[in-house]
Amino acid sequence: MEHFKLNNNYVIPKIGCGTSRYGKLNADFYAALTDDSKEMEWAIEVGYRMFDTAIIYRNEYLVAQAIKNQCIKREDMYIESKIDWDENVVKTEDLIRESIESSFKNLNTDYIDLYLIHRPFETNEDNLRVWRVMEEYHQKGQLKSIGVSNFMILELTYLLANAKVKPVVNQVKSNPSNWNKEIIEFCKQNDILPQIYSPLRSVDDMFRQKLTDIGKPFNKSWAQVLLRYHLDNGCQVIPMSYDKKHQAQNLDILDFKLPEEAIKFIKKQ
Repeated sequence: MEHFKLNNNYVIPKIGCGTSRYGKLNADFYAALTDDSKEMEWAIEVGYRMFDTAIIYRNEYLVAQAIKNQCIKREDMYIESKIDWDENVVKTEDLIRESIESSFKNLNTDYIDLYLIHRPFETNEDNLRVWRVMEEYHQKGQLKSIGVSNFMILELTYLLANAKVKPVVNQVKSNPSNWNKEIIEFCKQNDILPQIYSPLRSVDDMFRQKLTDIGKPFNKSWAQVLLRYHLDNGCQVIPMSYDKKHQAQNLDILDFKLPEEAIKFIKKQ
């Protein structure tokens, strides 16, 4: 696995495994939990060493279960989670701490590699209040790195101006339906790693065929080409698949680079 170096000198795998629908009936985000960690265990088997989870996913405990079942040492896994996005969380610092502590308990760990504000709260002041508490845990070494998710330029600008600890990542959605180019470039300009979720959604048949053609000389699929594009654009990717074979394919994108003309073509779409 290759890594990106974060602005705090820690490193993060270039490819992580999304988990938002894992362990749920019919892979429905809002459905009942099944207590089945098989998709996460498949991911470990094919080589993933990073999981992206969140309190709102309700499956943090399944990440811990999968790691235990696969007999992987905690220090060999990179775990990312996110604070609850319920607006009630920001009412007091104690509630913020209670939310963070629940992640430690669910993940059965005394530290988390990367912890995010899942989405902006109602005001910039609320975001900063949560961030201040996350900074405390970071200073104690319990949150090795801290970052944000779904922040736009105005929200991120405010946080950068007031934070003691700079966010290391901003997790954003990026795919052909919305590349989110402006916020991605802003992050790169400010030494914040863009972390891409849902990278393989919203690909129509015509664009899929063009990506397939780009991948043929490298014996890569359209999905592998699209994931490689994000890496070549300086972004980390966290795809998610319910199929072990596809999980392995999503990971198998480190042995080629896209030609400059292909990158330019994709950027224009």
